[in-house]
Amino acid sequence: MILLRDKTVSFSIIVLVLMITALFLVLRFGDMPQIIGRLLPLDLSQPAQVFRDWRIAALAHDKDLCARVLTSPLVRWAPVEDKPVENGCGWNNAIRLEAAGNANLAADPITCPMAAGLTLWLTHEVQPAAKRLLGHTVKSIKTLGSYSCRGINGNAYVNSLKKLGLPVPRSEHALANAIDIAVFELDDGQSVSVLKEWHTSGAKADFLHEAHDGACRFFRVVLGPEANAAHQSHFHLDRGPWHACR
Repeated sequence: MILLRDKTVSFSIIVLVLMITALFLVLRFGDMPQIIGRLLPLDLSQPAQVFRDWRIAALAHDKDLCARVLTSPLVRWAPVEDKPVENGCGWNNAIRLEAAGNANLAADPITCPMAAGLTLWLTHEVQPAAKRLLGHTVKSIKTLGSYSCRGINGNAYVNSLKKLGLPVPRSEHALANAIDIAVFELDDGQSVSVLKEWHTSGAKADFLHEAHDGACRFFRVVLGPEANAAHQSHFHLDRGPWHACR
C-alpha cells in the first residue's frame, strides 16, 4: 500500500514538472493566450516592464496586437504578407521595418517581436549611450540582413555537424526572427563599426560594448565579436527560444 502511494506521488510530481515545463515553453515561444498580451500590452516607451520578455513574445502570432504596439513616433513600418514555413524557412506576422528608436533601419521582413525588441533597444539603450559617450545620436544603422534561409553559423557544435556531413539546424534568420547589426551612423556623419572599433579603446569602443550589453535586455540571443570568429563584424540579435549573451 505504501509502495503504491509512493508511486502515485512520484507520478504526480513528474506530471506537474512536465506541465510547468510545457507552460514555460508555450510562453517562451510566444504561444500565449491573446488575452494576456492584450491585457498587458507591451509599451515601447517604457524600458522596464513586468513580464517584459513575455509581452514581447506575445506579439509573435497576433497581428492586431502588433499594430497596437508598434506605433509612431518610435517606430515606422509597413505590413508584409506571411510566408508559410517550408523546410525550416519562412515567416509569420512579420513586417517591413523602416525606422526604430529615431534611427533609420531597413529590415524586410522581420518578425513583430524583433521589431519591438529593436525599438526598445535603440530607444532606451543605444541612443542614450550614443549621446552620453559620443555627443551625438544615431541617425541610421547598417545591417547585414534579417531574413536568410540558412543554417546556424559559427557554433562549435554546428561546425562538428558540418564536418560529419550532418544537417545543420536552421538559424533564426530563416524565420526572419534575427538581425545582424554592423554599423551605427551618427547624426554628424561619423560611423561606428563593430568590425573596426570593437577591439579598440576610446568612446566608440565603449559605446559598442554598452550597446551590446544593453541588447541582452531585449533579445534572447546576442552574439558579438567575443562570441566567435563568425561575429567579428556584427552583433547578431534574435528572439529565438534559447538564451545567450556573448
